[in-house]
Amino acid sequence: MDLYRKNIHYIADSYEIYEGGRCLEAGVCNIDIRGVVKANKITFTLVGAENLPLASVFSFYFTDPEGELLADRISYLATEQGGGNMPTLCHLFIKGYDLDFIRFATLGMNGYKLFEFKGRLLEDAFQDLSAEIKTAEKIIFELKRSNSYNAENLTEWGANLYASNEGVQGAEEIKGIVEAMKLFAEADRLIRKSMEDEGAAYSISLPFVLKFLALCNYKIGNVSRAIRIAKIGIEEVENVLENSVIGGIDPNTLGKNVFEELIAKDGDDEKNDLEDEYDEDAPFNEADLKLDAAEGFVLLMEGDGSKPEEVSDRNIKSILKRIKYAGKLIWPKLNNNDEAITLFNVMDLTKQALCFCWEKLGFGHHTDLMEEGDSLMSFMLFQMDARPRLEALLRLYTLSSPFGDVDKEDYIRRGLISVFKKAMDSL
Repeated sequence: MDLYRKNIHYIADSYEIYEGGRCLEAGVCNIDIRGVVKANKITFTLVGAENLPLASVFSFYFTDPEGELLADRISYLATEQGGGNMPTLCHLFIKGYDLDFIRFATLGMNGYKLFEFKGRLLEDAFQDLSAEIKTAEKIIFELKRSNSYNAENLTEWGANLYASNEGVQGAEEIKGIVEAMKLFAEADRLIRKSMEDEGAAYSISLPFVLKFLALCNYKIGNVSRAIRIAKIGIEEVENVLENSVIGGIDPNTLGKNVFEELIAKDGDDEKNDLEDEYDEDAPFNEADLKLDAAEGFVLLMEGDGSKPEEVSDRNIKSILKRIKYAGKLIWPKLNNNDEAITLFNVMDLTKQALCFCWEKLGFGHHTDLMEEGDSLMSFMLFQMDARPRLEALLRLYTLSSPFGDVDKEDYIRRGLISVFKKAMDSL
C-alpha cells in the first residue's frame, strides 16, 4: 500500500513512550489517528489521546522526498522546532506493504521523547476529522493545549470546517458553518491586535480571513452583513497591494473576486436576506457574530427537543424565531403580491400577540421580544383590543398554518394554540 504523502486512518490499541533510551510508560489504548493531506502538508488529528502529553492536532509540511522516503519508514519533519507537546517529527514504519507502527517525537528534557503507537491501518474512505470536531471551543482548546494557537491555525481549521459544510443542506452543516465563523472571527481579532501592537499598516492574512467571514455570513442568510464585510475586504486587498513590498500579488488570491461577487448581490430582490436591514451609519465590526438566522434555520430543521404544547418563556422565544425565519423562507416563493401582504400581516399580528402573551403570562416585559424597528404603536393597538384579536388568530391557526410548508413538525401552529389559549384564560 502506497502511504507516502497520502491520507491515513490508523486505530492504535497500544502505546509506548520513550525518553533518553528508556521506556517511561506503556499500555493499551484506543486512539484514532488520522492524517489528512492537503496541498503541501499532512495534518494529524488524534482522538482518544487526551491523557497523553501529546498535542491532538499538528501538521508537517512536505520537504525533500529523499529525506522523507527512508529504507524502512516514511519520515515527516517539522520545518520549525516546536516545544512542549508539539511533535517535531513523524515516522510511519513500513513492514512489507503494511503500516507497522507510528512514531511521533517531541523535544523532551533528555533529547527526543518518542510516542509509539501500534494497531491497525483502516482502508476506509474517511472525511477530514475537522468535519467531526464541530465546536470552535474544542478546536481553540486543542490549539492552545498544543502551543499552536495563532491566526494561521485558526484560519486553517475554519477553512476545513467551511469546506466540509459549505453545502448547508441540513442543520449539522449550518452548525459547522457557525463554528467556522467563530474561528474566523477569532483569527480576525488576533490579526488586528497584532497589527495594532506592531503598528503595521496592513496584513496579507486579513483579506483571506475576511473572505471566509463574508462567505460564512452569506451561507447562513446574513446577506447584508456578508456584503458589508466584502466591501471592507476590498479595501483591505487594495491596502495590501498598495503597501506590500512583495510584488506581483494576484488580488484574487486575497479574495478580491469573491468580494466582488458578494457585493454584486447587493440590492438583489431574490437574495432572501434573513437578517434585519442594517443602518449604514451604525458602528460595524465585521468580527461580531450575528447568529439569529442560523438559529432560526436549525430550529426549523431539527428542533430543540422542546414540546410545543408546553407554555414557557423558552418556547415562546423558540416559536418567535421559527416564525421569523419560516416567513423569510416562504417570502421569495410568493409571486402574488396579495399573498405576500397577507403573510406579512399575519406574521406581524402573530408577533404582537406573542409579545402580549409574554407579558400577560408573567414572563417579562413585551419589549423583551421586540427588536430594533418593531412598532410600539402596533403593540399598543393590539393591547387595546387583545381578546378579539387573539380569538381571530386562534381560529386561523386551529384550521391551518401559513408556515406549514417549512415547519415540518407543525411546531409553530401547535405552540401558538397553546400560548393563545393560556393567555386568554387569564384575561
